[in-house]
Amino acid sequence: MNKMNELCEMELTGRYEEKLSALKAEISVADEYIRQDNSDLTEFENRYERLDIPYRVKRFLDDYIACMQTKYERLADLCYLAGEQGL
Repeated sequence: MNKMNELCEMELTGRYEEKLSALKAEISVADEYIRQDNSDLTEFENRYERLDIPYRVKRFLDDYIACMQTKYERLADLCYLAGEQGL
Protein backbone atom coordinates (compact mmCIF):
# COMPACT_ATOMS: atom_id res chain seq x y z
CA MET A 1 0.00 0.00 0.00
CA ASN A 2 2.93 2.34 0.68
CA LYS A 3 3.99 2.13 -2.98
CA MET A 4 0.47 3.16 -4.06
CA ASN A 5 0.63 6.21 -1.78
CA GLU A 6 3.98 7.16 -3.27
CA LEU A 7 2.58 6.89 -6.79
CA CYS A 8 -0.46 8.99 -5.88
CA GLU A 9 1.76 11.60 -4.25
CA MET A 10 4.02 11.73 -7.31
CA GLU A 11 0.94 12.18 -9.53
CA LEU A 12 -0.36 15.03 -7.34
CA THR A 13 3.07 16.65 -7.27
CA GLY A 14 3.25 16.43 -11.06
CA ARG A 15 -0.17 18.04 -11.40
CA TYR A 16 0.74 20.85 -9.01
CA GLU A 17 3.99 21.44 -10.87
CA GLU A 18 2.10 21.60 -14.16
CA LYS A 19 -0.48 23.99 -12.67
CA LEU A 20 2.24 26.16 -11.15
CA SER A 21 4.18 26.28 -14.40
CA ALA A 22 1.10 27.20 -16.43
CA LEU A 23 0.06 29.83 -13.88
CA LYS A 24 3.53 31.39 -13.82
CA ALA A 25 3.61 31.54 -17.63
CA GLU A 26 0.14 33.10 -17.74
CA ILE A 27 1.00 35.71 -15.12
CA SER A 28 4.32 36.49 -16.79
CA VAL A 29 2.48 37.44 -19.97
CA ALA A 30 -0.55 39.12 -18.42
CA ASP A 31 0.86 41.17 -15.56
CA GLU A 32 2.35 44.54 -16.48
CA TYR A 33 4.69 44.63 -13.48
CA ILE A 34 6.02 41.12 -14.12
CA ARG A 35 6.65 41.99 -17.77
CA GLN A 36 8.59 45.07 -16.66
CA ASP A 37 10.54 43.02 -14.12
CA ASN A 38 11.42 40.49 -16.83
CA SER A 39 12.60 43.29 -19.09
CA ASP A 40 14.67 44.81 -16.28
CA LEU A 41 16.12 41.41 -15.45
CA THR A 42 17.28 40.93 -19.04
CA GLU A 43 18.95 44.34 -18.96
CA PHE A 44 20.68 43.59 -15.64
CA GLU A 45 21.85 40.20 -16.90
CA ASN A 46 23.39 41.85 -19.96
CA ARG A 47 25.10 44.48 -17.82
CA TYR A 48 26.31 41.80 -15.39
CA GLU A 49 27.89 39.80 -18.20
CA ARG A 50 29.85 42.88 -19.28
CA LEU A 51 31.28 43.56 -15.81
CA ASP A 52 35.03 43.25 -15.57
CA ILE A 53 35.26 41.31 -12.31
CA PRO A 54 37.25 38.20 -11.36
CA TYR A 55 35.76 34.78 -12.08
CA ARG A 56 35.63 33.88 -8.35
CA VAL A 57 33.59 36.98 -7.58
CA LYS A 58 31.16 36.25 -10.42
CA ARG A 59 30.69 32.66 -9.25
CA PHE A 60 30.04 33.89 -5.70
CA LEU A 61 27.46 36.37 -6.97
CA ASP A 62 25.87 33.72 -9.20
CA ASP A 63 25.53 31.35 -6.26
CA TYR A 64 24.10 34.07 -4.03
CA ILE A 65 21.55 35.14 -6.65
CA ALA A 66 20.56 31.52 -7.35
CA CYS A 67 20.05 30.87 -3.64
CA MET A 68 17.81 33.92 -3.25
CA GLN A 69 15.86 33.05 -6.38
CA THR A 70 15.30 29.45 -5.27
CA LYS A 71 14.15 30.61 -1.84
CA TYR A 72 11.57 33.00 -3.29
CA GLU A 73 10.35 30.47 -5.86
CA ARG A 74 9.85 27.84 -3.16
CA LEU A 75 8.04 30.33 -0.96
CA ALA A 76 5.75 31.33 -3.83
CA ASP A 77 5.03 27.68 -4.62
CA LEU A 78 4.27 26.90 -0.98
CA CYS A 79 1.96 29.93 -0.74
CA TYR A 80 0.12 28.73 -3.83
CA LEU A 81 -0.21 25.20 -2.46
CA ALA A 82 -1.40 26.53 0.90
CA GLY A 83 -4.08 28.52 -0.91
CA GLU A 84 -5.13 25.46 -2.91
CA GLN A 85 -5.44 23.47 0.31
CA GLY A 86 -7.33 26.25 2.10
CA LEU A 87 -4.69 26.84 4.76
